[in-house]
Amino acid sequence: ETTASKPSVHHLPTLMLYEASLRTNFAAHVIPEGIRMDMLILAPSAKDPSKSSLTHMLEAVRRDLGSQESDFYVDEGGIQFDRLVQDLKRAEKRASPICLLGTAFAFVHVLDRCQREGLRFSLAPGSRIMDTGGYKGKSRELSREDLHALYEATLGVHSGHVVNEYGMTEMGTQFYDSVLRQTIRGAVQLRYKITPPWARTVVVDPETLEPLPKGQIGLLRHYDLTNRGSAMAIQTDDLGYHIEEGFEILGRADGAEARGCSIAIDELLNQAGED
Repeated sequence: ETTASKPSVHHLPTLMLYEASLRTNFAAHVIPEGIRMDMLILAPSAKDPSKSSLTHMLEAVRRDLGSQESDFYVDEGGIQFDRLVQDLKRAEKRASPICLLGTAFAFVHVLDRCQREGLRFSLAPGSRIMDTGGYKGKSRELSREDLHALYEATLGVHSGHVVNEYGMTEMGTQFYDSVLRQTIRGAVQLRYKITPPWARTVVVDPETLEPLPKGQIGLLRHYDLTNRGSAMAIQTDDLGYHIEEGFEILGRADGAEARGCSIAIDELLNQAGED
């Protein structure tokens, strides 16, 4: 479970398999060109005592796939907004593409403040955003379309370069949107989560837990071969349906507990006094 008061912990006997899965999957869907970019990360760093599995994931990505200038921009005081703005302006002046990473509601806090202060950026073509978690925080809820419109208006990053990541503490595998790979290939932009070869996602009936035909909405059940230290199959309360080579997630089932890293970061930033 991921909350601000109860950090998430992986149940893995070793991080070797987890990080191999992470690097391969992240690179394939967030930086498929195989280049190193400056990564501006809206999350606490690995030095933070309250670090979570998300922090470890982002640190591994920064270390193995980012440039030397990649860094984190959240601490116990909240978002380091002035430093973030300074580095966004530097990237804009350099006209070199960057990668912004963080939870959906960490981005909401940044975008809201940019709007209040009249700040807009025109990041270089090829810049991209990886957000994670849902679009419902403690204070309000945004649609994906509204958040993507804010990304484009405030940062100059088009929806085709926005990749949402879906994962959970109980799993070693993450799932990423297909859209950036399709955009780079010049293909039709159809957004859904791609299932990597070492995982399988089954959509099941909420009452019987029997598998459903393609296209029907049900609960997502994930089989993950990286889960050597726990259960191979994870039955979730997340609603979704099969599409193409993967699935799309629609949100939590009615009555399910609200959880996730986006809510946890939203709580942390609200406690730190971020509006």
